[in-house]
Amino acid sequence: MLRSSVNARTFLHYFPIKSAFIGLILLLSVSGCSLEKVDITSTARRMPAEISEAREYRGRGLELLREGAISEGVEQLTFAVQALEWAIAKFRMRGGARLAERAEYHLALTLTSLGSAYRMAGHPTAAIMAYERAAA
Repeated sequence: MLRSSVNARTFLHYFPIKSAFIGLILLLSVSGCSLEKVDITSTARRMPAEISEAREYRGRGLELLREGAISEGVEQLTFAVQALEWAIAKFRMRGGARLAERAEYHLALTLTSLGSAYRMAGHPTAAIMAYERAAA
């Protein structure tokens, strides 16, 4: 008995990752779960539709900027800014302070991208204004 406990301790000492994985498998099997039943997406925080829509506009805008379509990229980024400003107002009215903070984070990212787009378009004043709004 003593010999087997020494071997188990030695195994746990030299192979901590492998033993943690085995422990997880044992825990799942004891609780009646299997790896097929574990749904990782259900535990993830879901993105509100308003923020997702703004992120799509931002992604399209950045893609257009990479392709050289600067005016179209500025337009998409402007749509994203407007969508996020609307979402922030909506979340604050409904008492969703955490959602408003998440939207403000995405607004800062989008305004930074919009500032870069204005700089690329040759509008330094508009770029500075967008950067200042992002920093506020």
